[in-house]
Amino acid sequence: MKNLIALRRPAARVVVAILLALTWIASTPTVADAQRDADLGPCAVGADLVSALFLVDESTSMSEVDPVYNRVSGIKAAIDQLAGLATETRTIAVSVAGFGHAYDSIVPFTDLTPETRADTVAAVEAIRTRAGSIDSDFALGLAGARADLAGRTGPGTCAILVVVTDSGIEIEARDDASAETFGTTKPYAPDANLTTASGAEQAATAAFEQVCRADGDLDQLRTDDVRIISAPMTATMSLDAQSFTQALANGGTCGEAAGKGSYIPAPSPAEWFNALAGFGTTVTGADVSTQTALVCQLIDCEQGRVGVEADGQIGRFSALASFQTPGIKVVITAPDGSQVELDAGATTTQVAGSVVTATWLSDTAVNVEVRPQTGSVAPGLWQLSAIDPTGTGLGNEPQVEFEISVFPPAQIEIVAVSTATPGEPFDLEVALVDGSGAPMPEDAFSSVALAAALIDDQTGDSVLVELSPTETGTYRSSGAAIPSAFSRTSELTVSAQTVTADGTSARTQLRRSLSADSAGVTPPTPTEPTDPNAESDEGFFSFLPSFSTPSWLPWAVIGLAGLILLGWAVRRWSSARSATFALEGVQAAEIGVVIRSNGQIDRAEPDGTTRQLYLRGTDFSPVGSAESDSFATDRARYSTVDRSTALAFGAG
Repeated sequence: MKNLIALRRPAARVVVAILLALTWIASTPTVADAQRDADLGPCAVGADLVSALFLVDESTSMSEVDPVYNRVSGIKAAIDQLAGLATETRTIAVSVAGFGHAYDSIVPFTDLTPETRADTVAAVEAIRTRAGSIDSDFALGLAGARADLAGRTGPGTCAILVVVTDSGIEIEARDDASAETFGTTKPYAPDANLTTASGAEQAATAAFEQVCRADGDLDQLRTDDVRIISAPMTATMSLDAQSFTQALANGGTCGEAAGKGSYIPAPSPAEWFNALAGFGTTVTGADVSTQTALVCQLIDCEQGRVGVEADGQIGRFSALASFQTPGIKVVITAPDGSQVELDAGATTTQVAGSVVTATWLSDTAVNVEVRPQTGSVAPGLWQLSAIDPTGTGLGNEPQVEFEISVFPPAQIEIVAVSTATPGEPFDLEVALVDGSGAPMPEDAFSSVALAAALIDDQTGDSVLVELSPTETGTYRSSGAAIPSAFSRTSELTVSAQTVTADGTSARTQLRRSLSADSAGVTPPTPTEPTDPNAESDEGFFSFLPSFSTPSWLPWAVIGLAGLILLGWAVRRWSSARSATFALEGVQAAEIGVVIRSNGQIDRAEPDGTTRQLYLRGTDFSPVGSAESDSFATDRARYSTVDRSTALAFGAG
């Protein structure tokens, strides 16, 4: 027997300990640490909505460096592992898109449920037909990803962008055939003629500027709090391309905003599967170990088994098995000796009180999840083995690798949380739940320690949130006020450490973004995605600076300018039919005016008296009082003609 994973949790009386240790808070990443650590597990566990978008390079070189599509199997593995995080209170949504000469939505955002899990994983196969593009256009790729992630960021969310590529920014010159297929211009470089080498180089420079300038595409994703995971295959990449793909995740040479990302390069095409599957296990927050065994020939065999020992209660576990030849089946043996055989194809079955879900990622890889129907996984030794029913490996048995993920016995679940408004009380209620989402029994632990803190997004300052047990088994804050000096956005961190009677301890943690305006999120209603490949707006408004917060600001400025021009035109047009009444010696900005529906104008004089004036032949709607030299109603427009001495009242 090889490398047994043991989790011993005998029942014991609960003694609740509320631990507010400063060392726990000191271990919480600061703003600077966030540039190096994506905190994917705590981010996902603490969110109501987890959105993961896989952005895959569709250039021709991708099929050349990875002809067996390890990247496809890796993405399928990651999605299948993400599906295990879905609960009644946490939505997991995934999307797959491509980028080459343009942005290409392959699998739109889909909520992962037991009903959609297998079909969504299978839909990733469409990547195999999309590896014939001419460019690696990160400008259009990142802009398209940000558009698809719109509405999926903010408090209560965890948004993740996984970039899969084998190059940096590449824009190729077109010949006649490719020009017709892929176009001759770019929306961010309308003057660059892509039928020439110089034009392609000009477009590539513009693409880099679009992505990496201050407040560019990458900075806007970071400002939206999107965690960027860069997963390049580096075997054929130049040093410049490797530096660029690393900067996507970690910053430094691309963009200025602080980012939360991870760089997981694959040194060879075969390692792409491990890198992407490893991302999936990182998000789930599991404890991971790798075990190898021989592939049994014809029948199950002792030397082909690996095991997970659960002497008590564990949340759930999964095993990602990969082997060298197709046709292998996986066998799970429960502690009571009952077995299930998992052949090729998605399979869901039950054994020893647990639901077993097998998702075949390719003909040489399968992900198996064991989740208790209620409570905990049955105690004892669980064993896994791989069998070649044809016996072709007799005498030269190949190996199978199992990557086993064991989940903590208890996870933190947010029951209720308020907004994080500076100077106002902060309310928080959390619970500890098992692998099935049910509350942990009172006799599960000998002690439980909880710590919570709010961290200011702007300064990194933190404040402790004291949690006390309730009669219902949850833990609730005292409602202490958030410091007035805090900014309006912050991050909530909650940590739990459990100890059993025999001294076995486990720790789990979650993080959640909060603001003074919102504590959670409602999953967005699907809408038609913005087309990042459209040229009309981008080219015309390319002279404008890029804005990120709020994104509507540049359009509001343009709209305001349009209204000003329209008002000027209306005033000029109406001046010929407007009655002008001179207000001698009075500055327009000093006038207090009430306009009544009968045309009466009450004007406050400098000496404190009120003078009544009438404008005959016009009909006005009441607008109340104003202290301005320009104001309007729905039926008339009033504005200054001479800013020092007069007002013009023109019928609208």
